[in-house]
Amino acid sequence: MKSNLAYAPVPRPGLYDAAIHSVVAATLRTFGPLHTTGSDVLAQQEGGFILAPAHRSQLDILAIGAMAHHAIGAQVHFLGKQELWTKPYMVGTRRVFSALGAIPVDRSKPLPNETRVRIGSILERAGVICIYPEGHRMRGDTFPPKSLKDTVAVLAASYQAPIVPVGITGTEKGNRAPIAVAVGEPIDVASLAPEASQNFRQAVRARKLIMPLLYERLQAAQDEAVRLRQKLL
Repeated sequence: MKSNLAYAPVPRPGLYDAAIHSVVAATLRTFGPLHTTGSDVLAQQEGGFILAPAHRSQLDILAIGAMAHHAIGAQVHFLGKQELWTKPYMVGTRRVFSALGAIPVDRSKPLPNETRVRIGSILERAGVICIYPEGHRMRGDTFPPKSLKDTVAVLAASYQAPIVPVGITGTEKGNRAPIAVAVGEPIDVASLAPEASQNFRQAVRARKLIMPLLYERLQAAQDEAVRLRQKLL
């Protein structure tokens, strides 16, 4: 069986820029417009960081990618379900996703080491990773207990990367236009768990410190996105 990396060649920034300025922009004009708040936080991050947005539809990818690109010119490497690469009818889509630097994951299994290494390499190059902490599309604007997966916390602790929560609304089917994205208060993982980079077990333990903050700050960001959209309606 091919590894995840077989579907994930070296990203092509030129293609990513072209996609943001053409395909993504055109799509958001159709389903948008896109309004953002708090994105100046991204420019304040030193080195690589992890975006942790709410997930309501596939349009989230376009909205988050456009927001980050506009704010800091960054290419966002999304973690996506492996089915987007492995289904026979997705052959064209998986090539585009891979060319844009997306990373396929099998949600039923722990992340393989090669995927962790690739994520670490991107973060060490001051890149941006996007992980949906819910793991799949959800409904509503609240995050009840156990609704978020701790993968983002473990990875952030392992690589001492800040987590930036992002609220989003207006992308869900039947509730589109305008789209509102709110960037929340970052979680300084390095200050919370400085020892976690030395030992994977320590990184796993660190999730108990990180996850309560993620719930709190992602909820605050989602609430802000909802308020922004209500003002625009």
